[in-house]
Amino acid sequence: MTDRDPRGRQHNPVLTGFLIGYGVVFLPFLLLLIISGSFVGGTAVISVFALLFGPAIVGGLPGLVIGGVVMAVSTVGERRRPALPPPMPAHRPLPPLPPVNDAWSRLLADCEGPVWRCDQALAQVPPSPARDWLGQIVATMRAELPTARSLAETGRRLHPPRQPRLTEHPLYRRLVAAAAEFSATERRIGELITQLMAQPDLKRVDSQLQLLEQQLPHLRQAD
Repeated sequence: MTDRDPRGRQHNPVLTGFLIGYGVVFLPFLLLLIISGSFVGGTAVISVFALLFGPAIVGGLPGLVIGGVVMAVSTVGERRRPALPPPMPAHRPLPPLPPVNDAWSRLLADCEGPVWRCDQALAQVPPSPARDWLGQIVATMRAELPTARSLAETGRRLHPPRQPRLTEHPLYRRLVAAAAEFSATERRIGELITQLMAQPDLKRVDSQLQLLEQQLPHLRQAD
């Protein structure tokens, strides 16, 4: 078996050994023939043949043998070398779990949706004290959402959706009432925003804002 260098060329130990042995003997042969005057007269042709074949026999053949031994040893070593294990596949993250879609999650969405929509609508109202008051009301609604999530998760553990008489569970009824309160608050906020868009006057909606604050969903008080 042959080895490859970074450039992809193949090195043959047999040929390399022959060339090294030939080169080592060639120069002494050449100097010896020049000093002895062998290139003069009728012996010139014989001297040229001796220069070509002499180093091949004296140096090339031993180099050829040594190169063959090196190649045989390297071939045996390559065959005995254990094969590398295949590369480990790249770690792929697990796909995210699908969102839960059951009666409890739908009730929770009925509580979260009004808060999100009120935020979007309030962003369109010009700055005014009435808008700031509405922003505080929406923030109060948002503060009730963690309790709503906790109720939904507890209800799912205590009473899975596929079990009968789900709608009679106290937590289910509590969330149904909360969702209705969030939805009613959203409608009233929408009406107030419509009035503020026409005329941002706090005096016109002051009493309505006070009444709205009193009717907000309060899940945390019953915990």
